[in-house]
Amino acid sequence: MMFEMTISGSERGTTTDRSQKYMFRKYSGVIVNNNNSYRPTIQQLSKDISKESTEFNIVDISLEFPMPYIEGAIGSKKIANEGLFYFKIDTDDRAYNLGDVDWSIDFKYTFQTLQNIDVSSNRLPFEPSEITGLKLWLDSADAITLTHSSGAVTQWDDKSGNGYDMTAPTSTARPTYNQDLSDPSITFDGINDVLINTDSSLHTITDIRSTTFVVFKSAITTRENYGQMIAGVCGGTRQKQGFAINVTQGQGSNSIAFLNNNSQNYNCSINNVSVLERQVITGRRAGTTQYILDQEQNTDTNSSATNTTSDIYSIGAVVSSSGTSDRNEFRGEIHEIIVYNLELTDSETQQVQNYLQSKWNT
Repeated sequence: MMFEMTISGSERGTTTDRSQKYMFRKYSGVIVNNNNSYRPTIQQLSKDISKESTEFNIVDISLEFPMPYIEGAIGSKKIANEGLFYFKIDTDDRAYNLGDVDWSIDFKYTFQTLQNIDVSSNRLPFEPSEITGLKLWLDSADAITLTHSSGAVTQWDDKSGNGYDMTAPTSTARPTYNQDLSDPSITFDGINDVLINTDSSLHTITDIRSTTFVVFKSAITTRENYGQMIAGVCGGTRQKQGFAINVTQGQGSNSIAFLNNNSQNYNCSINNVSVLERQVITGRRAGTTQYILDQEQNTDTNSSATNTTSDIYSIGAVVSSSGTSDRNEFRGEIHEIIVYNLELTDSETQQVQNYLQSKWNT
């Protein structure tokens, strides 16, 4: 879709002192959707005309795309927020020299010929539940799955149908729900934020075979003894399975490790993509073999996987069985977590990775 967008703004002033501050900008660009993700992107955006008072220089104008997500029961699911976009005018706190402003937006568009449409009517391109063994599915883009008070999350509902909802164990342990429509996330403070589930049929997911996908972005690369835990299984106050970053015993700062053992062997790790970038990470276990894969297709494996003594599944920190003692806290954003109780094939793994990378623009 080709478009032209004209945005103007004028400061109101007062009845006795009318303001002369104004802004006039004209943009053009192309909105496209090339990856069947239902989330368009902007290409060839240009500012064609700009005339404005100095006070308006700090104003940022953008088109934002709400994060699409799958909603509804099996058999009646649909894509929410499909192809939607909205206008964002960001004056920031720096606009202290501006009073009340009246804005106007004129948007003109032309549709181009649709090409390469291979999705049948009423058919989703892909959803995680199509693959056998879906155990846990947490999606921050699906706002209805979040229970929160002024952004403080008390529960994150499981979309797999298994009911493994994650909850904050105490009122001081609640992470924050970032409600930005185009970039939703659950933000952990690196101090005491954590979400847990104590159901034994979830935390024994580590036994024999499993596959886990996480979309995250860290706020730090600081090395730490046993690192910072993103998601996985704990026994006592030790992480036994899942993802940890910045582990001193592994590759250190800016690395990601996947483990599944009692000895906390972090040798299955990679550091090809910075943990400060939003990314998709995959961990698989098959027998004694562990495997980690990043979105650039970098991999690592080892053969130290064992069944573990576990008593809790946690996100954002290593916790005790009661959830009251935490350590190795994660500081950053978690967008989506998908867990299967099977070792997925390479093609199935790629399907889920493609779904997550397209959705989250990683």
